[in-house]
Amino acid sequence: MAHPPALRPGALALARGRHDEARQFATESLELARKTYSRKHEARAQRLQGEILAATGRLKESTPMLEAAVTLSQHLKVPRDEWMGALALGKLLMRLGKDKEAEVAFNTSAAAIEAIAAGLKTDFLSRAFLAAPPVLEVFKLLGRRAPVIKPPGTSLAVKAQ
Repeated sequence: MAHPPALRPGALALARGRHDEARQFATESLELARKTYSRKHEARAQRLQGEILAATGRLKESTPMLEAAVTLSQHLKVPRDEWMGALALGKLLMRLGKDKEAEVAFNTSAAAIEAIAAGLKTDFLSRAFLAAPPVLEVFKLLGRRAPVIKPPGTSLAVKAQ
């Protein structure tokens, strides 16, 4: 199944600061994901709802939504959604002054990123992924550099700098 129709416009509305519009899209996305038993899209819609709540200052309401999104992504073994959800959760926890919990979330995000990078088929794809600004943000928040993929022929393992 493709993204629920309202998920991408909801994320775009959030990025543009149109919170009411984003909330409507996120609610529609979550309802559709649950009706169609699309658990992956349910996790994505939960993350979007959590991000909207955080953006509107409803931090305590945002926490369980983001935690649920990360947990579901981990259960479904969807590292893309896991790292993105854990990043959003970590940022929220920092805002709440929960630095230790935030570090755990950022480490969860980093581990998912490293797993994705190690599974990419080419060095080019791995380097491009690891150079993406949101990916770099995770490692910056942890106070370390993004991992570097060893050149072909040596190993597919990810090595942190």
